[in-house]
Amino acid sequence: MIKICKYCNKEYEIINKKSLYCSDSCRSMFYFKNNLDLYWQRRRKYEKTEEGKRLKSLRDKRYRENHREDLKLRRKKYDEKYESSDKYKKSLERYKLSDSYKKRIEIIKESIRNMNPEEYALYRQRRNEICKKYYLSDKGKESSRRSGRLRDLRERAAGNLDNQDYLNLLKNSEGKCYYCGKELNGEYHIDHKIPVSKGGTNAIENLAVSCPECNRKKQAMTDIEFINKMNFIILPERCFTIPVKGERE
Repeated sequence: MIKICKYCNKEYEIINKKSLYCSDSCRSMFYFKNNLDLYWQRRRKYEKTEEGKRLKSLRDKRYRENHREDLKLRRKKYDEKYESSDKYKKSLERYKLSDSYKKRIEIIKESIRNMNPEEYALYRQRRNEICKKYYLSDKGKESSRRSGRLRDLRERAAGNLDNQDYLNLLKNSEGKCYYCGKELNGEYHIDHKIPVSKGGTNAIENLAVSCPECNRKKQAMTDIEFINKMNFIILPERCFTIPVKGERE
């Protein structure tokens, strides 16, 4: 007797009158397509067992070995798309201001300080190779050009300070960051309130003592833009007047 398979629509000769499929695979596929929720529910339950975990691990390992290049390409495209998104940039900014990031940096610095001469020489060699590779890339070349333009702007900017001006600036800061107000503890940057890239000068009225974190975070923003973005409050005692050269004692 000839019947038509319910799944693949092919004719087949039946042995059992109750049969609806030409093969076990057709029966399984028909059941799978019409019971997807139940199938995935059972599969997830099975993958939580020890045997299921072992088989899933083997299956994933085999897939990674057979599709290594495809996975690298997919990962690269995903990273490029994600790193250019605002979500990634905001997340990175929050992470760099977190205690875990600062703690991680301290651990790295401590490990470098504890290196013996041979380990340190190897570390410097690897670091130089990475830097050389970066500056030969398109991103590194653009970074070098941008740094060069900024350096030229700083050199050509109006205003000329001497050591006494910097000492007065540090003295009036009272050892606190101009932006966030935390103690500097000997680590500080001299920051341009209005960046030279936006027409700022080297005049002492345009300079502020900041912590390294705030200076890196500020980038090319003006002091007002940065304060508004970070919701900082500049207290009156941190707004001081620097004596000009004719008013020094």
